[in-house]
Amino acid sequence: MEYREKIIEMVNEISRNDVLRYIYIIISDIIKDEK
Repeated sequence: MEYREKIIEMVNEISRNDVLRYIYIIISDIIKDEK
Protein backbone atom coordinates (compact mmCIF):
# COMPACT_ATOMS: atom_id res chain seq x y z
CA MET A 1 0.00 0.00 0.00
CA GLU A 2 2.81 2.40 0.87
CA TYR A 3 4.31 1.76 -2.57
CA ARG A 4 1.02 2.66 -4.27
CA GLU A 5 0.68 5.93 -2.37
CA LYS A 6 4.20 6.91 -3.43
CA ILE A 7 3.44 6.14 -7.07
CA ILE A 8 0.21 8.16 -6.92
CA GLU A 9 2.15 11.12 -5.49
CA MET A 10 4.72 10.86 -8.27
CA VAL A 11 2.02 10.59 -10.94
CA ASN A 12 0.53 13.85 -9.66
CA GLU A 13 3.92 15.58 -9.65
CA ILE A 14 5.53 14.47 -12.91
CA SER A 15 4.53 14.22 -16.55
CA ARG A 16 3.07 11.10 -18.11
CA ASN A 17 6.25 10.30 -20.01
CA ASP A 18 8.17 10.19 -16.74
CA VAL A 19 5.47 7.99 -15.21
CA LEU A 20 5.72 5.51 -18.08
CA ARG A 21 9.51 5.44 -17.67
CA TYR A 22 9.13 4.86 -13.92
CA ILE A 23 6.67 2.01 -14.48
CA TYR A 24 9.02 0.49 -17.07
CA ILE A 25 11.85 0.50 -14.51
CA ILE A 26 9.62 -1.23 -11.92
CA ILE A 27 8.55 -3.89 -14.43
CA SER A 28 12.18 -4.46 -15.41
CA ASP A 29 13.08 -5.00 -11.75
CA ILE A 30 10.22 -7.49 -11.34
CA ILE A 31 11.37 -9.45 -14.41
CA LYS A 32 14.93 -9.53 -13.05
CA ASP A 33 13.72 -10.88 -9.70
CA GLU A 34 11.74 -13.65 -11.39
CA LYS A 35 14.70 -14.90 -13.43
